[in-house]
Amino acid sequence: MMREKKYLLLLTPFFIWSYNAPASEIYANNISAENINILTVEFMENAHHGDNILDSSKNSNIYGKMTRFDEYGDDGRTIKTKHSQNYNDTLVKDIWIDEKYLNNKYKFNHHLSQRIQNNIVSVGFDSLDFNVIYGDISFGAYFSYINSDTKIFDNNGQSVGLFTKYKYKDFTVTGMINNGTTTNDFDNNKDDFNNAWFNAAIDASLKLRFQSTLYLQPEIYFGYTYVKPDDKIHINEDYISAKNSRFWNIAPSVKIVSRITDNLSGALFFKYVDINSKNNDIVFQNIKYPTVNIDQYDEIGLSARYNYNKLMFDVVLKKTFGNIDGFGGNLNIKYLF
Repeated sequence: MMREKKYLLLLTPFFIWSYNAPASEIYANNISAENINILTVEFMENAHHGDNILDSSKNSNIYGKMTRFDEYGDDGRTIKTKHSQNYNDTLVKDIWIDEKYLNNKYKFNHHLSQRIQNNIVSVGFDSLDFNVIYGDISFGAYFSYINSDTKIFDNNGQSVGLFTKYKYKDFTVTGMINNGTTTNDFDNNKDDFNNAWFNAAIDASLKLRFQSTLYLQPEIYFGYTYVKPDDKIHINEDYISAKNSRFWNIAPSVKIVSRITDNLSGALFFKYVDINSKNNDIVFQNIKYPTVNIDQYDEIGLSARYNYNKLMFDVVLKKTFGNIDGFGGNLNIKYLF
């Protein structure tokens, strides 16, 4: 079986040429599923837009009027004071809008590559922290519009996510679920094809403080993504058959955060993403083609946060390398209640 697959890989370019079907069309559904999985890792950032950064010297941290960074009781819960939150009837801490841009070359196995540009616009909210027996919990939600552009097809879709956070002193655990759909439009007027997905993830982090203006934050992410494509993509009066894809993602990261002024903080971060996937063979003209995949990539970047009265601005710039090579960034603007 392994020998047959080896021969098939050597003959794949001949079969693709013979049927006048470029490799990117044969693997379009496969490539779209891989891209969706990468985006689900990015979606975890939506749960962190409302995170506190650092306390300032004015007894209120950089996050508006929320509680000081280090004001905890013996049970790990945040101490509520008259400075902890505004006196209003809403349970919402903030609302935000986020624009994310990613321009990357995906280096798949079997010598196949594809450049993909992703634009994601998201809106969401974070709730106030609620005391529990030990620590605090909060929740939030977001909606994202997605546009992905490749040389052969454009991808438009949307995603809805829910998340909750548990905090005990400097330790935080975040859980998230999201699902979405995309429509992929071939540039050469062939039939569109669709993808639907479900993702569940958990993220844990710990702040290790060196001083009041500097801390180190190790973090670990675990995620599962299930992508269901259209069963058939029609092409040249025939069709490509594709099956469901499953992904398991593990992403350790580390971040160094520093308060620069009372209203400005900055961070340097590094992330490694390991991907294990299970994709079924692609069938075209009764020939089985082995699927392609991304198994790992690295990410390094800089971020800055600035707040002005009830507005807060987050800016992130990052570089990816490894099996995904490119750059990206995002701008997040939030309004504090």
